[in-house]
Amino acid sequence: MMNHYLGIHGSRVLLLMVAYRQKLRLNGRRTLLLIAAAVGFLLLFIAALIFFISRTNSSESSAITPLPDGMAPQALRLMVRESGIAVVTAEQLAAANLLTGSLQTDKLNLMRDGQPVPYWLQGEALYFYAQAITQTLEMPAVYWLTTGEGTVMATRSAKTEGEGEGRGRVTYLWEENNVFVSLARSEDVWFARLINAGETAEVTLTGIRPLAEDAVLTVRVWSNNESNVNPDHHLLLYFNGEQVGEHYWDGKSQETISVTVAGTLLRPTDNRVTIDVPGDTGALGEQVYLDWVRLEYTQPLDLTDGPLLFTPQGSSVQLTQADGETVILDISHSDQPVLLTDLTIQDSAVLFAHERNARYAAANPAQAIRPQITLAPRWELSLTDAAAGVDYLVIYAPEPGFRQALQPLLDHRQNQALTVLAVDVSQVYDEFSFGRPTPDGIREFLLYAAANWNPAPRFVLLVGDSSYDFHNFTGGKNQDLLPSPLVFTDFMGYVASDAWYVIPPDGPLAPQTALGRFPAQTATQLETMVAKTLIYERDRDLSWAGRALLVSDNEPYFDTSSDKLADALVESGFDPHKLYMTQQENIREGILTAINDGVGLVNYVGHGSVEVWGAERVLTAADATTLRNRGRFPIFTTFTCLNGYFNHPDVDALAETLLTAPNGGIVAAVAPSSRTTTHQQFQVADVFFAYLLTGEAATLGEALQIGKQENADNHSIRDVIYSYNLLGDPALQFHTP
Repeated sequence: MMNHYLGIHGSRVLLLMVAYRQKLRLNGRRTLLLIAAAVGFLLLFIAALIFFISRTNSSESSAITPLPDGMAPQALRLMVRESGIAVVTAEQLAAANLLTGSLQTDKLNLMRDGQPVPYWLQGEALYFYAQAITQTLEMPAVYWLTTGEGTVMATRSAKTEGEGEGRGRVTYLWEENNVFVSLARSEDVWFARLINAGETAEVTLTGIRPLAEDAVLTVRVWSNNESNVNPDHHLLLYFNGEQVGEHYWDGKSQETISVTVAGTLLRPTDNRVTIDVPGDTGALGEQVYLDWVRLEYTQPLDLTDGPLLFTPQGSSVQLTQADGETVILDISHSDQPVLLTDLTIQDSAVLFAHERNARYAAANPAQAIRPQITLAPRWELSLTDAAAGVDYLVIYAPEPGFRQALQPLLDHRQNQALTVLAVDVSQVYDEFSFGRPTPDGIREFLLYAAANWNPAPRFVLLVGDSSYDFHNFTGGKNQDLLPSPLVFTDFMGYVASDAWYVIPPDGPLAPQTALGRFPAQTATQLETMVAKTLIYERDRDLSWAGRALLVSDNEPYFDTSSDKLADALVESGFDPHKLYMTQQENIREGILTAINDGVGLVNYVGHGSVEVWGAERVLTAADATTLRNRGRFPIFTTFTCLNGYFNHPDVDALAETLLTAPNGGIVAAVAPSSRTTTHQQFQVADVFFAYLLTGEAATLGEALQIGKQENADNHSIRDVIYSYNLLGDPALQFHTP
């Protein structure tokens, strides 16, 4: 809206300039004076508007969404994405209905991850030192503010008699998250850009005001290739066009390169860092990903451009553009910051005594970080109550319409004599990770329920799609509504693993609960998946369910695997229909026809990718919209690669598209999010089908659970156990002939 406002009024000023010129028909010096005056007015207007915008940005965050009927929350979730002095005001607490009246330390308790966080009260505001989480897979940090007695921040007198040194060391960090590299065994898997051999990357360090003193430049990269050449990587660093360092290394690794930059190279503005990968080692296909660039330098200590985190020079420090309201913290021990008192005020500066090796945070009140605030309601049933035990547990994303769309399925399961409970994932975060939206909180809850609830959940259904782009860096169409953990695998690196939620961190790879997921982005998609599940279980005409479609890729080994499954299906009364590419490559029409005619099981063995079967593309994600088998939805089992890669931010996997197709497709899928070998896959598949086809496992989820449990000590197939996920209801009752 501000940009729109500026555009309209800027245009009006320009129109006035033209009108005056036409009306008065001025020329020469008088015309220039009028134009200059109009331009001056425009510049003043823009400056005032920028000031207004900056004040708006530094003021309290947007209005807090209240709870129904003005209900008091159990806590405020304070989300921060940067480190520094943060503030919450009495006005915000009153708006949230958490606390009214004056702020008192015996009425407010601040925590992070269950640990007390010290704070202090100044006027009608609560201040604390916020520490951001920089790891992209772990951020953001969430502070938990409740009523109760809190921890008061310690203070120390910083009175000084000296004049004060006005310089200090600060750190500038440049980081962008544009590229996800699943195979990176780095501290982070999101990088700024790829630099191929013979290419350079340039970064401009904006908004810094360095003094002409030596600085330290640090660059972090990930090398994503290795070769027989040793070393196979070479990197050159330039600062403002001058080479300041070089580095050689070998293999795939995270490299952190630090060099000294002479003070004479630093400019007041527009300092440029160039990373050059010359490609001169002889290694083929060199790939280096730039992660971040950091510069530690000396600058004047003033608060003109915003708050500071700094290490001063000299025993007495002068901080300009500051006053009696300025807040200064000693953050040498960041978990136990200390508030400085007895500051000396001189004109527009503050002086204080510096303790050796101490580091500080400073801000004027208007510059303090305003956390994003959400309200944690008082949940009706505590998840830590053992009496909360149920047979059928649903954890759903708090998206519009999700809870309502689930109700028919919950009623259906309850009519089957299962006790049921649907839980908002926000409650899981509140009770098991102090409001921080992390897979760790979900895992802790599910393992807690398995060990303590009576009864322990027999089935767990996750409701909501996932994306490996947790923070929507790429702006993809698929949002991360309910995360799937990322587990590192041999062939694909980090992939989605819902199984991780129910496998204890120590011990065998044995899932403790049958678990599945409805990967819905919208309530409409969820309604489709629920309807398919109900139609499948309530259908009385099961003539189609005794047929099975077996498809294999064009290698004899795949045919042998399909033949083995066909024999087991025949023994269970199925009528298998085999389509093998070794016998006929063009089998696409046969696949679509068989599915449209109705089959109870579709199985594929062979090569595959996210959206397709085989290099011949005999079945693709696009085919889902063409299927017309409504009311005859098969189980989809695919022993290939990536058909179940359901956490891509922009691409829907084959299993997903078949599951969400409204007029046809499938009711559930057992599909991989990773690459594994067929030999590895069938060690789980053999047990899965044995229990499913004989009826020893009554449901699809339990058959997959047992298939993994009986291989729990076989760490050679670890990747299969983690990456084969069930997309569908784990309580789905499989139709046998």
